Amino acid sequence: MEALAGTARLSWSFSRVATLNGGYSYIRQDSQVEPFEDLSYSRYFLGLALQLYRSGEEPRDPAHAGETDDDEPDAQ
Repeated sequence: MEALAGTARLSWSFSRVATLNGGYSYIRQDSQVEPFEDLSYSRYFLGLALQLYRSGEEPRDPAHAGETDDDEPDAQ
């Protein structure tokens, strides 16, 4: 029996809460067993992922490193 498999995937995040996913898979499988000589197939897939819940802290922008987030002025 000989087998070969490959997959390519793409993901595109077009907003903070939605991502489009897609891809292609190819499976090639040859066998010496008579009813299963060629079990090769291709598979395409497309999906939409939506964020339903967010928790935790968000990463900071490195351009704002060292800045504080407090709204109160410094005591003098």
